Amino acid sequence: MLLIIALDFAISPRLTSSAFTVGDCKALAPMDVGLLIDKLKGKGIVREDPPSAAPGTYFLRDGHLMVNTHQIAYALAPDTHFGRSEEAMQVLLTREYTDPSALFSLWLDFASADAVCYLLDKCRSFDHELDEQQLSEIRSTLRNGLKTHSVSQIWFVIWKNVKDAASLARLVYYTATRATATIPGKIRRTLEKIEKEGSIVRKWDRPDYQPAGTLGMLFNELFGIDEDTPGLEVLERLALLLPEENGGEDEVPRNESVRQLLCNALISDTGPQMMERFAALIREGHGVGRAVAALLGADAAPSI
Repeated sequence: MLLIIALDFAISPRLTSSAFTVGDCKALAPMDVGLLIDKLKGKGIVREDPPSAAPGTYFLRDGHLMVNTHQIAYALAPDTHFGRSEEAMQVLLTREYTDPSALFSLWLDFASADAVCYLLDKCRSFDHELDEQQLSEIRSTLRNGLKTHSVSQIWFVIWKNVKDAASLARLVYYTATRATATIPGKIRRTLEKIEKEGSIVRKWDRPDYQPAGTLGMLFNELFGIDEDTPGLEVLERLALLLPEENGGEDEVPRNESVRQLLCNALISDTGPQMMERFAALIREGHGVGRAVAALLGADAAPSI
Protein backbone atom coordinates (compact mmCIF):
# COMPACT_ATOMS: atom_id res chain seq x y z
CA MET A 1 0.00 0.00 0.00
CA LEU A 2 2.75 2.44 0.95
CA LEU A 3 4.75 1.52 -2.14
CA ILE A 4 1.78 2.12 -4.45
CA ILE A 5 1.18 5.56 -2.95
CA ALA A 6 4.88 6.41 -3.30
CA LEU A 7 4.82 5.24 -6.92
CA ASP A 8 1.73 7.34 -7.60
CA PHE A 9 3.47 10.43 -6.19
CA ALA A 10 6.54 9.65 -8.33
CA ILE A 11 4.70 9.47 -11.67
CA SER A 12 1.24 10.98 -10.99
CA PRO A 13 -1.10 11.06 -12.83
CA ARG A 14 0.50 8.46 -15.06
CA LEU A 15 -0.04 5.55 -12.67
CA THR A 16 -3.82 5.78 -13.01
CA SER A 17 -4.01 7.01 -16.59
CA SER A 18 -1.41 5.25 -18.75
CA ALA A 19 1.47 2.79 -18.88
CA PHE A 20 4.95 3.53 -17.56
CA THR A 21 8.46 2.09 -17.57
CA VAL A 22 10.96 1.65 -14.75
CA GLY A 23 12.85 4.61 -16.21
CA ASP A 24 9.82 6.81 -15.56
CA CYS A 25 9.96 6.00 -11.82
CA LYS A 26 13.35 7.46 -10.88
CA ALA A 27 11.72 9.76 -8.31
CA LEU A 28 10.58 6.73 -6.28
CA ALA A 29 13.91 5.96 -4.54
CA PRO A 30 17.65 6.69 -4.86
CA MET A 31 18.17 3.37 -6.73
CA ASP A 32 16.82 -0.20 -6.96
CA VAL A 33 13.61 1.13 -8.50
CA GLY A 34 13.35 -1.97 -10.67
CA LEU A 35 13.43 -4.22 -7.59
CA LEU A 36 10.63 -2.20 -5.99
CA ILE A 37 8.51 -2.45 -9.15
CA ASP A 38 9.18 -6.20 -9.16
CA LYS A 39 7.64 -6.38 -5.68
CA LEU A 40 4.42 -4.86 -7.00
CA LYS A 41 4.56 -7.05 -10.08
CA GLY A 42 4.99 -10.16 -7.92
CA LYS A 43 1.83 -9.26 -6.01
CA GLY A 44 -0.12 -8.68 -9.21
CA ILE A 45 -0.57 -4.99 -8.39
CA VAL A 46 1.17 -3.85 -11.57
CA ARG A 47 1.51 -5.96 -14.69
CA GLU A 48 3.19 -5.83 -18.04
CA ASP A 49 1.29 -3.95 -20.75
CA PRO A 50 2.84 -5.14 -24.06
CA PRO A 51 0.57 -3.05 -26.36
CA SER A 52 1.95 0.11 -24.69
CA ALA A 53 5.60 -0.91 -24.99
CA ALA A 54 7.95 0.74 -27.47
CA PRO A 55 8.59 -1.05 -30.78
CA GLY A 56 11.32 -3.65 -30.42
CA THR A 57 10.64 -4.37 -26.73
CA TYR A 58 9.56 -7.93 -27.58
CA PHE A 59 11.24 -9.83 -30.40
CA LEU A 60 12.02 -13.34 -31.64
CA ARG A 61 15.51 -14.78 -31.62
CA ASP A 62 16.08 -18.32 -32.86
CA GLY A 63 12.41 -19.05 -32.36
CA HIS A 64 12.36 -17.80 -28.75
CA LEU A 65 10.50 -14.74 -27.48
CA MET A 66 12.98 -12.21 -26.07
CA VAL A 67 12.38 -8.96 -24.22
CA ASN A 68 14.34 -5.77 -23.67
CA THR A 69 13.70 -5.40 -19.94
CA HIS A 70 14.52 -1.68 -19.89
CA GLN A 71 11.64 -0.97 -22.27
CA ILE A 72 8.92 -3.07 -20.60
CA ALA A 73 5.73 -1.06 -20.09
CA TYR A 74 3.74 -1.59 -16.91
CA ALA A 75 0.21 -0.63 -15.93
CA LEU A 76 -1.62 -0.61 -12.61
CA ALA A 77 -3.96 -3.57 -12.26
CA PRO A 78 -7.54 -2.25 -12.00
CA ASP A 79 -9.29 -2.37 -8.63
CA THR A 80 -12.41 -4.56 -8.48
CA HIS A 81 -14.66 -1.62 -7.54
CA PHE A 82 -12.86 1.53 -8.68
CA GLY A 83 -10.76 0.37 -11.64
CA ARG A 84 -7.63 2.43 -12.32
CA SER A 85 -8.98 5.70 -11.01
CA GLU A 86 -7.96 8.53 -8.72
CA GLU A 87 -10.77 7.37 -6.44
CA ALA A 88 -8.94 4.09 -5.92
CA MET A 89 -5.84 6.01 -4.84
CA GLN A 90 -7.90 8.12 -2.45
CA VAL A 91 -9.16 4.94 -0.77
CA LEU A 92 -5.55 3.87 -0.21
CA LEU A 93 -4.73 7.22 1.39
CA THR A 94 -7.34 6.61 4.10
CA ARG A 95 -6.19 3.09 4.98
CA GLU A 96 -4.40 2.38 8.28
CA TYR A 97 -1.02 0.70 8.51
CA THR A 98 -1.03 -2.32 10.83
CA ASP A 99 1.81 -4.58 9.61
CA PRO A 100 5.07 -3.39 11.24
CA SER A 101 7.06 -6.37 9.95
CA ALA A 102 6.16 -5.69 6.30
CA LEU A 103 6.82 -1.97 6.71
CA PHE A 104 10.19 -2.64 8.34
CA SER A 105 11.12 -4.95 5.47
CA LEU A 106 10.19 -2.20 2.99
CA TRP A 107 12.20 0.31 5.04
CA LEU A 108 15.25 -1.97 4.83
CA ASP A 109 14.75 -2.19 1.05
CA PHE A 110 14.67 1.60 0.83
CA ALA A 111 17.49 2.21 3.32
CA SER A 112 19.71 -0.35 1.57
CA ALA A 113 19.12 1.42 -1.74
CA ASP A 114 19.98 4.74 -0.08
CA ALA A 115 23.19 3.28 1.32
CA VAL A 116 24.30 1.43 -1.82
CA CYS A 117 23.64 4.49 -3.99
CA TYR A 118 26.07 6.44 -1.79
CA LEU A 119 28.54 3.54 -1.85
CA LEU A 120 28.65 3.42 -5.64
CA ASP A 121 29.11 7.19 -5.88
CA LYS A 122 32.03 7.14 -3.42
CA CYS A 123 33.59 4.21 -5.27
CA ARG A 124 33.45 6.20 -8.51
CA SER A 125 34.99 9.20 -6.75
CA PHE A 126 37.92 7.10 -5.49
CA ASP A 127 38.28 4.99 -8.68
CA HIS A 128 37.11 1.72 -7.12
CA GLU A 129 35.26 -0.72 -9.35
CA LEU A 130 33.37 -3.34 -7.36
CA ASP A 131 32.45 -6.62 -9.05
CA GLU A 132 29.01 -8.21 -8.62
CA GLN A 133 30.11 -10.56 -5.84
CA GLN A 134 31.75 -7.76 -3.84
CA LEU A 135 28.71 -5.52 -4.25
CA SER A 136 26.36 -8.33 -3.20
CA GLU A 137 28.47 -8.99 -0.08
CA ILE A 138 28.51 -5.32 0.89
CA ARG A 139 24.78 -4.93 0.25
CA SER A 140 24.05 -7.82 2.63
CA THR A 141 26.35 -6.34 5.30
CA LEU A 142 24.77 -2.90 5.01
CA ARG A 143 21.22 -4.25 5.17
CA ASN A 144 22.05 -6.09 8.37
CA GLY A 145 23.73 -2.97 9.82
CA LEU A 146 20.66 -0.89 8.99
CA LYS A 147 18.60 -2.99 11.39
CA THR A 148 20.53 -1.20 14.16
CA HIS A 149 22.02 1.99 12.71
CA SER A 150 20.68 4.88 10.69
CA VAL A 151 21.31 5.43 6.99
CA SER A 152 23.39 8.52 7.76
CA GLN A 153 25.61 6.50 10.12
CA ILE A 154 26.07 3.83 7.46
CA TRP A 155 27.07 6.55 4.99
CA PHE A 156 29.88 7.53 7.35
CA VAL A 157 31.05 3.91 7.63
CA ILE A 158 31.04 3.66 3.82
CA TRP A 159 32.95 6.92 3.35
CA LYS A 160 35.62 5.99 5.89
CA ASN A 161 36.34 2.57 4.46
CA VAL A 162 36.21 3.51 0.79
CA LYS A 163 38.63 6.37 1.53
CA ASP A 164 40.93 4.02 3.47
CA ALA A 165 40.94 1.61 0.53
CA ALA A 166 41.90 4.48 -1.77
CA SER A 167 44.88 5.18 0.50
CA LEU A 168 45.95 1.56 0.17
CA ALA A 169 45.78 1.82 -3.62
CA ARG A 170 48.52 4.47 -3.53
CA LEU A 171 50.99 2.13 -1.83
CA VAL A 172 53.58 0.60 -4.12
CA TYR A 173 52.78 -2.98 -3.08
CA TYR A 174 49.00 -2.57 -3.64
CA THR A 175 47.14 -2.54 -6.94
CA ALA A 176 43.82 -0.73 -7.43
CA THR A 177 42.05 -4.09 -7.78
CA ARG A 178 43.59 -5.45 -4.59
CA ALA A 179 42.70 -2.28 -2.67
CA THR A 180 39.09 -2.43 -3.90
CA ALA A 181 38.85 -6.06 -2.78
CA THR A 182 39.43 -4.96 0.83
CA ILE A 183 36.27 -2.81 0.96
CA PRO A 184 33.72 -5.58 1.77
CA GLY A 185 35.82 -6.86 4.68
CA LYS A 186 36.64 -3.38 5.94
CA ILE A 187 32.96 -2.40 6.13
CA ARG A 188 31.99 -5.65 7.82
CA ARG A 189 34.78 -5.42 10.42
CA THR A 190 33.95 -1.78 11.15
CA LEU A 191 30.32 -2.63 11.88
CA GLU A 192 31.37 -5.64 13.99
CA LYS A 193 33.71 -3.42 16.02
CA ILE A 194 30.95 -0.84 16.54
CA GLU A 195 28.58 -3.54 17.80
CA LYS A 196 31.20 -5.06 20.09
CA GLU A 197 32.38 -1.79 21.61
CA GLY A 198 29.07 0.06 21.55
CA SER A 199 30.73 2.98 19.78
CA ILE A 200 28.79 6.06 18.76
CA VAL A 201 28.86 6.42 14.99
CA ARG A 202 28.95 9.82 13.31
CA LYS A 203 26.07 10.87 11.09
CA TRP A 204 26.67 12.05 7.54
CA ASP A 205 24.48 14.67 5.83
CA ARG A 206 22.35 13.60 2.89
CA PRO A 207 24.20 14.43 -0.34
CA ASP A 208 22.50 17.11 -2.45
CA TYR A 209 22.61 14.84 -5.50
CA GLN A 210 20.81 11.98 -3.72
CA PRO A 211 17.19 12.85 -2.81
CA ALA A 212 15.24 10.42 -0.65
CA GLY A 213 12.56 10.04 -3.31
CA THR A 214 8.83 9.76 -2.74
CA LEU A 215 9.15 6.53 -0.73
CA GLY A 216 11.60 8.14 1.68
CA MET A 217 9.40 11.22 1.95
CA LEU A 218 6.38 9.07 2.88
CA PHE A 219 8.29 7.24 5.63
CA ASN A 220 9.18 10.66 7.04
CA GLU A 221 5.72 12.18 6.65
CA LEU A 222 3.75 9.23 8.01
CA PHE A 223 6.07 7.80 10.65
CA GLY A 224 8.70 10.48 11.36
CA ILE A 225 11.44 8.19 9.99
CA ASP A 226 14.33 9.57 7.93
CA GLU A 227 18.02 8.96 7.21
CA ASP A 228 18.96 9.90 10.80
CA THR A 229 16.59 7.39 12.46
CA PRO A 230 18.45 4.31 13.80
CA GLY A 231 17.11 0.98 12.61
CA LEU A 232 16.16 -0.07 16.14
CA GLU A 233 14.09 3.07 16.53
CA VAL A 234 12.49 2.53 13.11
CA LEU A 235 11.13 -0.83 14.24
CA GLU A 236 10.01 0.60 17.58
CA ARG A 237 8.01 3.33 15.84
CA LEU A 238 6.46 0.88 13.42
CA ALA A 239 5.60 -1.54 16.24
CA LEU A 240 3.44 1.20 17.75
CA LEU A 241 1.16 0.95 14.71
CA LEU A 242 -0.27 -2.32 16.00
CA PRO A 243 -3.87 -1.79 17.16
CA GLU A 244 -4.53 -1.59 20.89
CA GLU A 245 -6.08 -4.78 22.24
CA ASN A 246 -7.93 -2.99 25.05
CA GLY A 247 -9.70 -0.26 23.13
CA GLY A 248 -6.95 2.35 23.41
CA GLU A 249 -6.26 2.33 27.15
CA ASP A 250 -2.68 1.42 27.90
CA GLU A 251 -2.42 -1.84 29.76
CA VAL A 252 0.08 -2.79 32.45
CA PRO A 253 2.66 -5.01 30.79
CA ARG A 254 2.72 -8.66 31.80
CA ASN A 255 5.51 -9.83 34.07
CA GLU A 256 6.75 -12.12 31.30
CA SER A 257 7.10 -9.21 28.87
CA VAL A 258 9.07 -7.08 31.31
CA ARG A 259 11.24 -10.03 32.29
CA GLN A 260 11.99 -10.80 28.64
CA LEU A 261 12.88 -7.18 27.91
CA LEU A 262 15.26 -6.98 30.88
CA CYS A 263 16.85 -10.34 30.05
CA ASN A 264 17.40 -9.28 26.45
CA ALA A 265 19.11 -6.11 27.64
CA LEU A 266 21.33 -8.03 30.07
CA ILE A 267 22.30 -10.70 27.55
CA SER A 268 23.21 -8.15 24.87
CA ASP A 269 24.68 -5.69 27.41
CA THR A 270 22.43 -2.90 26.11
CA GLY A 271 20.77 -1.87 29.38
CA PRO A 272 21.55 1.86 29.14
CA GLN A 273 20.41 2.04 25.52
CA MET A 274 17.21 0.17 26.36
CA MET A 275 16.43 2.56 29.23
CA GLU A 276 17.10 5.56 27.01
CA ARG A 277 14.76 4.26 24.31
CA PHE A 278 12.10 3.39 26.93
CA ALA A 279 12.26 6.92 28.36
CA ALA A 280 12.00 8.43 24.88
CA LEU A 281 8.84 6.45 24.14
CA ILE A 282 7.28 7.57 27.43
CA ARG A 283 8.15 11.22 26.65
CA GLU A 284 6.41 10.82 23.30
CA GLY A 285 3.21 9.97 25.16
CA HIS A 286 3.15 6.18 24.88
CA GLY A 287 2.07 4.20 27.93
CA VAL A 288 4.26 1.66 29.70
CA GLY A 289 2.63 -1.33 28.01
CA ARG A 290 3.01 0.13 24.52
CA ALA A 291 6.62 1.13 25.20
CA VAL A 292 7.52 -2.37 26.41
CA ALA A 293 5.78 -3.92 23.39
CA ALA A 294 7.64 -1.61 21.02
CA LEU A 295 11.01 -2.43 22.59
CA LEU A 296 10.30 -6.15 22.43
CA GLY A 297 9.40 -5.71 18.77
CA ALA A 298 12.78 -4.11 18.14
CA ASP A 299 14.57 -6.95 19.92
CA ALA A 300 12.68 -9.41 17.75
CA ALA A 301 13.64 -7.72 14.48
CA PRO A 302 13.31 -10.20 11.62
CA SER A 303 16.47 -11.54 10.03
CA ILE A 304 15.90 -10.38 6.47
